[in-house]
Amino acid sequence: MTKKQETQPAVEVFSLSSMNEVEDCNHAEEMVYIDPRTDKETPFVLMVLGAQADSIQSDVFKQIDSDARRNFKAERSGKVAEPRKISDKMSEGIASIANRVVGWSGTDDIYSRDLCLKIMTNNPSLREQVQAFSEDLGNFGNSK
Repeated sequence: MTKKQETQPAVEVFSLSSMNEVEDCNHAEEMVYIDPRTDKETPFVLMVLGAQADSIQSDVFKQIDSDARRNFKAERSGKVAEPRKISDKMSEGIASIANRVVGWSGTDDIYSRDLCLKIMTNNPSLREQVQAFSEDLGNFGNSK
């Protein structure tokens, strides 16, 4: 071996088989709720799935499929499908964000889907935090 060969650092190899962002998103990560009134962390910690998680994508596809079926039925009968109400779209959007939360701690209230949907409906800042956190996980995998 020459001196040049001895001093060259080893080439790092990237494993394509280890890449799986969707699978990473299926594992919930802890998100600390920031109180918007004080901009401080609270003891309330939510377990949040990444936006690309299988269950989240399944919900998105169901909504798209439902709209497509509604439009197809209307076209088949020679009509134009009525636009969906904004309130229905908002409710679906809130439910979609609530579905990203799979548990929590730091409160005496026991996690349930119904309670999660209720607090998401009543707290836009919490929705925004969950959505942003989930999207970050979806874009970067479990970035911790």
